[in-house]
Amino acid sequence: MCRSTARSSRSTTNIEPTLRLIQFSDTHLLARPQDELRGVRTLQSLRACVDRARAWHFPAAALLLSGDLVQDEPAGYAAIRATVAGLGIPVLVIPGNHDLPDRLQQSLAGPPFQVGGTTTSAGDAFNVGITGGGLNPYVFFTVGAETAECFKTGNWKCSTSSTLGGTTGSIRLSHYWSEGQTSHSFTVDSSGRIGAVQCTISVNGNQSFDGGGSYSVTDFPTFNNYAVSSAAVGSGSGSITSFSGVTADRTANETTDINFSGLGANSRIDIGFTLTETRTDASVATCTIKKQGNSWALTVDSWNKPWLDLLKLSAAT
Repeated sequence: MCRSTARSSRSTTNIEPTLRLIQFSDTHLLARPQDELRGVRTLQSLRACVDRARAWHFPAAALLLSGDLVQDEPAGYAAIRATVAGLGIPVLVIPGNHDLPDRLQQSLAGPPFQVGGTTTSAGDAFNVGITGGGLNPYVFFTVGAETAECFKTGNWKCSTSSTLGGTTGSIRLSHYWSEGQTSHSFTVDSSGRIGAVQCTISVNGNQSFDGGGSYSVTDFPTFNNYAVSSAAVGSGSGSITSFSGVTADRTANETTDINFSGLGANSRIDIGFTLTETRTDASVATCTIKKQGNSWALTVDSWNKPWLDLLKLSAAT
């Protein structure tokens, strides 16, 4: 998920570089280290980026984290601090639309972090409220010739560079499926296989595997698909003129457009979502069985998720 760039400042007289900056963007960390976004364990991805930067681009003058450090999950800021605070260089931070500016300021206060950026606009703003599943979709707005992404601050705040009041426009919602986790049991045979998948057996000394039987895990992934079921102006002025709700749009381009007119400054559009499908057909891709004390424990290292193909995504996105 993170994109890294190393930049050096050079003069026109062909002298050695005088300044090198390393930039990571869109790290999208989640609440727990094992959580995934679109099939990617984002903390693992960030750690890989940091390792590569240290190997290829150090020494550097500073690290720039340019937006969407977390995916609406303030717990992710602690992982940011733990991962990059020890690099020995200043860390310059600019919040993105999925960051929570107040929590970011609190969590990354003091050296080596320097938090900048702005979340204000010279024009009017309106809000979008979401109910029905705790989803964090992408929210964009169009007013006149202006199109931009709304910034989540509790609700989504859509800041324009113009005046609202009587204006027609639209909002677009996208990526409103989600992954969850639940408990699940697997049968492991006497050789350490789950179906056709051979688990890695981790033993000490002359131990041999003798732990065939039933094993439970708590991180079995599920897929939850939603549809937009309602749209209304919940406070302020204006009205919804149309929206194109759908019922089972399992594609990477799942979107709903909602058109409005007469929306006033600081009005709020309320969007309702309905759960249309929950899938539990994930399967084990790789696994490890390890002796812990007098018993064996199963860890699923990676999963096959059939819905990623339906969503036209891949685990490497």
